[in-house]
Amino acid sequence: MNYRALPLALGGLIACVLVTPCRAADADLTVPASALLVAPLAVPESSLLVPDPTAPSAPPPAAKDDLDLAAGYTLPLAPVGTAAAEAAPLTGNVTLTSEYAYRGIAQTDHKPALQGCIEYAFANGFYVGNWDSNITWLSDANARVHAPVELDFYGGYRHNLVEGLDYDVGYLEYYYPGGYPVGMNRPDTGEAYGALTFGPATLKYSYAITNLFGFTSPAGDSTRGSGYLDLSIATEVAAGLTAGAHVGHQSVAQFGGASYTDYRISLAKDFSGWLVTAAAITTNARGGPGEPYLGPSGKNLGAARLIASVGRNF
Repeated sequence: MNYRALPLALGGLIACVLVTPCRAADADLTVPASALLVAPLAVPESSLLVPDPTAPSAPPPAAKDDLDLAAGYTLPLAPVGTAAAEAAPLTGNVTLTSEYAYRGIAQTDHKPALQGCIEYAFANGFYVGNWDSNITWLSDANARVHAPVELDFYGGYRHNLVEGLDYDVGYLEYYYPGGYPVGMNRPDTGEAYGALTFGPATLKYSYAITNLFGFTSPAGDSTRGSGYLDLSIATEVAAGLTAGAHVGHQSVAQFGGASYTDYRISLAKDFSGWLVTAAAITTNARGGPGEPYLGPSGKNLGAARLIASVGRNF
């Protein structure tokens, strides 16, 4: 069975993650509300979206928290705590990225994506937000599926644990509206997450409380309980220039062959509110013939590549 990358955006997500708290999920270059990311798994059309009650596996999930600091898959590295909330309760951005990558996995088959996010942070530390992007992985897996967008809704609480150490806990819902064949598992997914930030480093864990983007294992077992652990570092190396590094591991419950590790390094430059980002990402995801992350064009959805994005914060 071929699974698209699991979604937790190596393009515009870095804008949300590094510049504003918008989108607590994960996201690669476009930064995955806390996610960001989970990544898409690719599934052959023959077995993916066929309405077969005896084999209810759904297509692979889309990516969402991978390009974190640079493209759509990481958690917010923006200031946390009540001070930040009081200073700017409503934040957001719009980003155009050369590709939406989630946790290192292509969500738009290596094609451009337009993304946006908005978040409201209350003075007491609670926050709610929404992050959206176009996607192609669902229709790529099965032509009978019409679900061209991903809508992420999240909420949580962030504050200081002790001086210099911040924490962030919340819930993220990945929603894929559209038309699906009768009998196909919906890819909508819910993840609970928790993160600790110390200086320039953020450690985050996301836990799937539902099937992961609609999949079941090859044996038909639920993938509930899948998890994504990532470590991201972002630091200003010059005026308006931020360097980032990230490593994350996606474990897929009951389906070890779909588990993988992703890596990313990035540079982001702020030009008076416009954020231009370039990132290099790679994974060890299995994307050969008959393997989970083989794309519709015969390419590994987690292969090494460069992603660029430009975004505007507001």
